Amino acid sequence: FEELGLTSKALLDNLNANGFFTPTPVQKSSFPRILEGSDIILSAYTGSGKTLAFVLPIVQKLLAQLDSLDRKGPSFLIVAPSRELAIQILRVVQSVIVGTELFATQAIGGANIQRQIEAIRNSRPHILVGTPGRIVELASKMGAKIRLQGVKYLIVDEVDQCLKKAMQSDLNLILQACSSPARQTIFASATGNVNNVKSLAQSSFRKEPLLLDLAGLRLPPQLRHCVIVTPRVKKIALVKKIFNLNGMTGLLVFVNDQRRVDIICDKLFENGLIAAPLKGDESKEDRKEVMRRLREGTLGEVPLVVATEIAARGIDIPGLSHVVSLDLPTDANHYVHRAGRTARGGAEGTSIVLCEPQEKFVVEKFCKELGLDFQYGQVYEQELIADEME
Repeated sequence: FEELGLTSKALLDNLNANGFFTPTPVQKSSFPRILEGSDIILSAYTGSGKTLAFVLPIVQKLLAQLDSLDRKGPSFLIVAPSRELAIQILRVVQSVIVGTELFATQAIGGANIQRQIEAIRNSRPHILVGTPGRIVELASKMGAKIRLQGVKYLIVDEVDQCLKKAMQSDLNLILQACSSPARQTIFASATGNVNNVKSLAQSSFRKEPLLLDLAGLRLPPQLRHCVIVTPRVKKIALVKKIFNLNGMTGLLVFVNDQRRVDIICDKLFENGLIAAPLKGDESKEDRKEVMRRLREGTLGEVPLVVATEIAARGIDIPGLSHVVSLDLPTDANHYVHRAGRTARGGAEGTSIVLCEPQEKFVVEKFCKELGLDFQYGQVYEQELIADEME
């Protein structure tokens, strides 16, 4: 990290304390560009260390400017599409700034807004992490409880998700409100090298957008991709077999509709498995509790979670060895974000797609579009046996 230009002793000590000794390829590529002030579209596979890649150099810049920073509002704003991802990013930020004079807090939808206003008023944070709707609510709909004109550094994580219909107008308002002519902007995502992201960068960046696409890699190379062809009626029994595979340390099962999450949890319970639900219409307390127990490793000896796409965006679940798409992803990008929940930080991992015979052509389309080697396979005596690709 020192070779990349990280000079703050506090930051280096905090990295060492958290077990980060060697920068990842995405950090090596992005650090110098961020330190020199480039506006960047950062596109790299999930689990590659993108959060530290944009947090560390910006925090070092803030430390160097500490005496001159405008305390009327945050200098560093990080926008994320979901509460879970925003909280995860905030924890990373807080672990990095231990022992410094920087303060960070949240502006996250679903949480008590009055407490957030009090926390912002009392701490006058240098760094604010939030979701688009809540940031807009605090900046313009409640008498301007936060001031964004002084934001010098703006990060939009999972930017392609923030451009979905429900959040796009809020993101546009944030970009307009962060009006400093010297603002440095970074868009980050595993699937950031797409036309709508590049178009927004072209219209909103202060400088010519620099695309950092790590050789087109969107998923870690050590991630194994498997396909099991099965009738729909056998999928639940197959999930049970997968859960009992040798080497299983955690299983995340994806479905396409949040109404199916509880149905699948019930069916798994009937087959002797207890699964935790994670979906958009779950109460914030229930979702927070599931995420807390996943982080702390208290969700059973081997955690099992059934989720919608909400958990596919940037969430880091420690020790997760397998991901199963019980329902086919709607497109190749969704597959990337599902599969990327495992094999993070250099660890091994397996992504398994359960498809019906008539759906094989969809999987083969993903295979071609992503340039990945999918293997057909089956579960036999607690092992995942791969066949040759058909």
